[in-house]
Amino acid sequence: MGNSFVTLQGPPVQTPFLDTQKAYPSFPWMKWFQTVQQAIIGTAIVPSQELGAQINAIINSFPPSGGVIDVPAGDYKVTTPIIINKPVIINFGAGTLTLNIPGTAVTISASTKIQGVGGSGGIETLFQYQGTGIAFRVFNPSSLVFNLALIGIQIAATAGTVSARGLSLEGLSQFYCRDISVGSSSAPALAGFTDGIYFSNTSIGYFDGLTETNNGNALHFDSSTGGPNASIDFSHLNIFNNTNVILMNSGLNLKFRDSWTEWANCLLFIDNNGSVGGADIEDISFDDVRFINGPGSPFQSSQTINIQASNNAAIISLRSIEFKGCQLLQQAAKTSSVLANSVRIAVSGASLVACDSPIKFVNSYVSGGSGAAISCDSVNVRVLTIDSVFAKDGSIGAPSSSTFSGSGAFMEMDLNPSGSEQFSGGLVIGGVVSLNGGLSVNSLNCQMERIHWAGKPVTAANFALSAGWGTGSAVSIGEPSVDSSGAVSIQSGSAAITANPTVTFTFADGSGISDVIVLAVRGDAIVDTASWRQTGFSPTSATFTFVGTPAPLTNYVLIWHSDFH
Repeated sequence: MGNSFVTLQGPPVQTPFLDTQKAYPSFPWMKWFQTVQQAIIGTAIVPSQELGAQINAIINSFPPSGGVIDVPAGDYKVTTPIIINKPVIINFGAGTLTLNIPGTAVTISASTKIQGVGGSGGIETLFQYQGTGIAFRVFNPSSLVFNLALIGIQIAATAGTVSARGLSLEGLSQFYCRDISVGSSSAPALAGFTDGIYFSNTSIGYFDGLTETNNGNALHFDSSTGGPNASIDFSHLNIFNNTNVILMNSGLNLKFRDSWTEWANCLLFIDNNGSVGGADIEDISFDDVRFINGPGSPFQSSQTINIQASNNAAIISLRSIEFKGCQLLQQAAKTSSVLANSVRIAVSGASLVACDSPIKFVNSYVSGGSGAAISCDSVNVRVLTIDSVFAKDGSIGAPSSSTFSGSGAFMEMDLNPSGSEQFSGGLVIGGVVSLNGGLSVNSLNCQMERIHWAGKPVTAANFALSAGWGTGSAVSIGEPSVDSSGAVSIQSGSAAITANPTVTFTFADGSGISDVIVLAVRGDAIVDTASWRQTGFSPTSATFTFVGTPAPLTNYVLIWHSDFH
C-alpha cells in the first residue's frame, strides 16, 4: 500500500491509549494500519471552524491508497457529513466533536481506523450526535467493507432526541473495536439510540471493552435487509439500562464472555419478526456473563432470555446455545402485578420452533423474579443443565413461586446423571415434562400434576409365574404399562393349583439404583379374602405373593406402582 502525506505545522497528536504490540497480534488482516506513515494536521485545523468539510477535503486529496489524518485535541463542530471513501487512519485528540447533522453523520465505505484518546479517567474523545438518524454508518452499496478499527471513542446521543443508531455495521468483514462507548449518559432510560450497535451482513470481528448505556437495543443482529451475522467475539462488555442487551433474528458463532449487564428487559431476545425465511440462530455462547435486573430497574416485564415468534409464518431454528459459568438474575419485578421469568419461551405454535440441540446451562445460576426461572410453551424447545442452580426471587432459599411454569406442552429437560442439579423451593410443572437423567429437588414441597410415567413398555414376557398357579396358567397385559406403574392379568390353570403362588416382575428398563419397593393391589372384582403382597426385593425385579388359593380358570388382576428410590 502506498503512503500519502498532508503536512502542516504543529506537533503530532499523542495517542497512548493504544499499544499496537498488543492490539492486533491475532488480526493479521489489519497490519495495513501500521504500514501507513503519519500525515499531520496541526494549526490548520481551527476548533471554532467546521471540521467535516476539512476532513472530506483531505481525504479527497489522497490517492486511492489513502493516508493518515491527525486531529489535534480540542472541541469541534461538524455540520458537514463526513464521507470516508478511501483507506484512512484518523487520530483524534481529546475533546468533543458535536455532530449537528440530521441524518448520517459519518459514512465509512473503505478500510478505516479511527483512534481516540483515553486513560485512567475514561474515554476523552467524544462524538456528540444531535441528529435522529445514524451517527456512524459502515456501508458500501457495491461491496463489503473490509478492515475497520474503532479504538477509544465515545458515540453519544443527545438527551431528548430519538436517534436511530449509534454505530451501524452493514456489510462489514474483519474488524476490531476496543474501548468504545455508545449511548447516553443521561439518567432516563432510552435517552440514547434505538439501536446502540446494529449488525447486518457483518462477520469476523472482535469487540473488547464495549460500554452501552440508555439505549433501546444494545446489540441488534438483523438479517432482514442483508446476509447473516457470523463469527463475532465480545469481551468485557458493560451494558446498563438498555431495553434489550441483544436482539436478534440471525446469528452464527457469536461469543460473549467476561461481561456485566444490568437493568434491562432482556439479555437475549430472539424474535423471527421481520426475518426473511425465519430466524436462524446457531452457536451462541455466553461464558462468565452476569445479568442482573434488580428492584431498581425501570423495566417491568423482564425476561433474561426471551424467544418468541411474532411472525406466524417463519420458523425459529435454534442450535447450540450455551451459558457457561453465568449468573442470570431477575431479582424482582418493578410491580407486584408483573411476573419476571428468567427464561421465557413464548411462541404461538410449537411448529414455529425447531430446536436441534438443547439450550445448555453449565455451572450457572438462574433465578426468576416473582415468576419462574424457566417458562416455556413450546414442546420443541429443550434445556440441558449441568451442575446448575435454578431458583426464584434472587435466592436459593424458599422462593414463593414455581421454578418452572408452562401451558400446554411444556418441554423436554435433559439432566446430566453425573451432575448436581438443584431446584430450590419446589418444582411445579403445569404441562408435560420428560426427564432424561436424574433429578434432585431440594424441597419438602414438590408438586406435579398428572404425572405421566414413561419408559419401555412392559409385556407378558416380563412376568414369570410359579407352578402354584396351575396347569395352563397365563399372563396378559390389559393396560399400557411401564416399570413405574401398570396392570397385569393372571389366569389360573385348570389343575395342580396350590396356595400362595408367586409372580416375579423383571423390570423392562433394567436395574434401578437399589431394591425397588412396589405397591401392589388387586384390580379385579372377585369377592374373597386373598391379597397381593411384595415378598421379593431387588434392583432388577419384584416378587409378589398371592396370599390365598386361586380358583381354577379365573383371572386375577395385579395393579402396581413402583418406587425407584
